[in-house]
Amino acid sequence: MSFYRIYRPQIIEEIDNVAVRERLLSFLTKDKKNLPHAFLFSGPRGAGKTTAARVIAKLFNCTKSTKNGPCGKCEQCVSIAQGRNLDVLEIDAASNRGIDEIRALRDAINLLPSSASYKIYVIDEVHMLTTEAFNALLKTLEEPPSHAVFVLATTDPHKVPATITSRCVNISFHRATAEELTAALGRIVKAEKITIAADALALIAGSVDGSFRDAVKLLEQVSFHKGKITGDVVRNLVSASEASTRKTFLTAVKERNKKGALAVIAALVADGKDIKTFLVDCLGQLEEELVAGDAQASQLIRRFTESYGLMKISRCPRSFPNTPTSPTCLAGRRVTPIGLTHPREACRALGRLHRGTQTAQPLGGGSVA
Repeated sequence: MSFYRIYRPQIIEEIDNVAVRERLLSFLTKDKKNLPHAFLFSGPRGAGKTTAARVIAKLFNCTKSTKNGPCGKCEQCVSIAQGRNLDVLEIDAASNRGIDEIRALRDAINLLPSSASYKIYVIDEVHMLTTEAFNALLKTLEEPPSHAVFVLATTDPHKVPATITSRCVNISFHRATAEELTAALGRIVKAEKITIAADALALIAGSVDGSFRDAVKLLEQVSFHKGKITGDVVRNLVSASEASTRKTFLTAVKERNKKGALAVIAALVADGKDIKTFLVDCLGQLEEELVAGDAQASQLIRRFTESYGLMKISRCPRSFPNTPTSPTCLAGRRVTPIGLTHPREACRALGRLHRGTQTAQPLGGGSVA
């Protein structure tokens, strides 16, 4: 079983998002019958919204609650954690977004719980519901039966109508900090007895964009490595770049040294690195320089952002015929950056970086197909 399923937080104290944990703990000061009947969890993917929704379900239905919240060990808590509790329904609004599905929910909501005290309805990606479905849901939220509790989760709260949000207790899930991610990963490392360097853990925490789920998945991937997991092992897996490589590249860009910058790109491509990831790493370093007071960093950030827009999702072939328009680099070597729709777009992107203009022509003449 995957790490993120084995080590999913089961009780309030195990939630690593400090702000959310404190908010849930505040609910313990009231009796269950006085708690809100509708919650809206909003935040980026992997922030722990579904996990917190299940904890809310345990909070209402735990038969052996303590002063710290649900016990996590009674039959109700265990069945909720295993996803087999008949009174906790998790609905994916992305695939059940129509009015018919919400009408069916509204018709069944008056039925009493089969074994628990409350029926919990978790609607994930609620912003995907249609307008008609939202109107039908609104009627239920306005006058719900006493045994029904709703937990709405979304990654895009601005698409949820104000009439819905006004009837919910809103809890915002921020991207996990490095400290929160390290704490979550440390618990798994200890339980699984994984030998991993501190810099490797820090690198995992810094490469997942604040997502608990992605961090745990990445840790699981590197856990198959034989021997001690070092920063280099993680760096190779996530295609992260060395600080020295970024420094060399940024210095070349600042000095308008095209050959030096292209040499770095050629080396990265030869090593199988992703150019988009490298640009993101460079943007992070430029942000640090900007905070430190480097005036030139602001202009470079703008140029990098424009250049990043040229990067496409689709991959390009790794080899091209020897034609006059084929990309060339140092010593006549062809370079095919991963993630570009055309190999010469790397040169085009670098051209924009060097010139800082709105319309940059490909280096070496010609046009990009």
